[in-house]
Parts: sequence; C-alpha cells; structure tokens
Amino acid sequence: MPRILPQYDNAETRQWLSTVLEDHGLPPESGRLEFAAEFIAGRPELRRFSAWWQVEKASRAVVDEAEFDFQPGDRLQVFFSYRYTFATLRSLLNEHGLEVDQEWTAPSAGEGVFLCRRAGGPSD
Repeated sequence: MPRILPQYDNAETRQWLSTVLEDHGLPPESGRLEFAAEFIAGRPELRRFSAWWQVEKASRAVVDEAEFDFQPGDRLQVFFSYRYTFATLRSLLNEHGLEVDQEWTAPSAGEGVFLCRRAGGPSD
C-alpha cells in the first residue's frame, strides 16, 4: 500500500478533489485533504485508499439545493478506491454467485479485465 499511495496522494489528485470541494462552497482555507490506506471492517484481506476533507474552519457546502454545515474537526470522505487482489476479487464475486470465466491481466499484475458469469451457468 505505501508503494501505491503516491498514485492517489499527488498534486493532480489534490487539485481535482479541491476543485470539486470548492465548486460546492468549501474553499481551500476551510480545511485540508488527508489520504489514508484503510482496512475494511470484517474483510481483513481487503484494503482501500480514502481521501478525507478535514474541516478546520466552519463552512457550508451546497450540493444541488441541499446545504451541509461543517464545523472544525468534522471529516468528510471525498474519495475512496478499493484495492482488490485477484484472489480477493474472485472470492467476493463467488460470494455473490459469480465466477471468473476468462481474464486478461497486465504483465505488472496491477490491472485486469474479468469476464464473469453466474456460478454453475453455461460458459458460452
């Protein structure tokens, strides 16, 4: 996870997330972005990266017509990305009645495409 974190915690991602926050009324000086590698409760084999807006000054966000007030100390999760291993992905799919029929993975094993089907169903 530490090796992958810079793919998320970088200037481009910070600018992207800050722009979204600012577009909804949360200026940069009202808080700061914090990135974290997190474990998932009940799924010790699964991890995710999250970005949190740590509120430092009272502020208000507007989404559509809904208004949300934030106070110092509040945290708002603004992004997350689960990091599945191929084995974890297969296990989770199986839990939902799906199985991998074919797969195509990058030589780095960092990405893949999976053709799935209902478990026990025809493979063609």
